[in-house]
Amino acid sequence: MALPTEPEILASIPTLSNLTLLKTCGQKAVYRGNDDRFGEVVVKVILSQTADERTKREIDVAQANNIAYVPKIHAHGEIRHSSGMNYYLMEQYIDGGSLEDFYLSGRKLSFPQSILLLETLLTLAVACEKLHIVHRDLKPGNILFDSKGIFWVIDFGIARHLDLPSITGSADAFGPHTAGYAPPNSLGTSKTT
Repeated sequence: MALPTEPEILASIPTLSNLTLLKTCGQKAVYRGNDDRFGEVVVKVILSQTADERTKREIDVAQANNIAYVPKIHAHGEIRHSSGMNYYLMEQYIDGGSLEDFYLSGRKLSFPQSILLLETLLTLAVACEKLHIVHRDLKPGNILFDSKGIFWVIDFGIARHLDLPSITGSADAFGPHTAGYAPPNSLGTSKTT
């Protein structure tokens, strides 16, 4: 699927300005911009039509539940353009970086930062368990920290919602995952992925 141009994105979201591409990865392109209603935001443009149901579930979870340490989804919708249509999510902007970039720069977390990260992840795990959600893509690239040192977990795009029918076919050789971070049970055929 083709990515809409920046003018096409801005035409579809008239409250948005100062759009800058941050990265293209996996199933989405990620932009930073300013929105008249929400201030500084991140806009994720979904690149694959096959991600539609997963995107809808990600929106439903984020909007129905105010989960601590998960950025808020401010808005969502469709971007219609010359090459087709893409879904988008507009999220709260986190003014820091990813844990992956932090580690790649050669830095290490201090002991207090490590404890705070552990507390954050455990708090999130308890909240997700109560909602019957398994994140399935927890990795340094999906953990952000802001200028105050607070950690945030992003990207519930391949989360498994245990109360909903599975999107992944039971005959698929692999469930959705990031190589190197997936648990062993997602790397083989499974009826519950």
